[in-house]
Amino acid sequence: MQDKKQHIINSSISLLAQSPLASMDEIAKASGIGRATLFRHFKNRQALVDEIELICESRIDDAVEPFLSLDLPDIQRLYLVINAMIPMGDTFHFLSLEAYNLKNPLIREQYRQDREFWQKLLRPLQEQGIIDSQLPLGWLSDTIDNLVLQAWELMNSDKMSHTEATRLVWSTLTKGMIEIK
Repeated sequence: MQDKKQHIINSSISLLAQSPLASMDEIAKASGIGRATLFRHFKNRQALVDEIELICESRIDDAVEPFLSLDLPDIQRLYLVINAMIPMGDTFHFLSLEAYNLKNPLIREQYRQDREFWQKLLRPLQEQGIIDSQLPLGWLSDTIDNLVLQAWELMNSDKMSHTEATRLVWSTLTKGMIEIK
């Protein structure tokens, strides 16, 4: 039963990342199940989306949390976090399309923890003068999220390897996009 539910969730993440307005019928079809089976697991579309949001946030946390405790320079830690996040672009894409359902208290708490994570990661870099201290932390984290999403899309379309995608995100962050001469 749990395997089927996990299959539905994984199929739904992929579908909703590509087609955010997909109906329960389309979700059932993409999952290879009937509507009745889908509704046995989720009472409605919002219940499915809420659960997916929590799972996506948890997956991201699981992927990046180990790097916070490593005894490394802060800038290297940021690089490793970005590298770990890029293959999870569909997760980011789903979350960005859903734009965080902050009406749900569990999702609101997860969102708060996400912001706290970025503050812990980025604030020391601002204090060290590596990142401009005038840039709001929310702006920085949203910028990184969007760069990760774009890198994943290039990887997903086989236009770039994971290594190349990480290099592109890192170059954009560290060197910028415009070279003024």
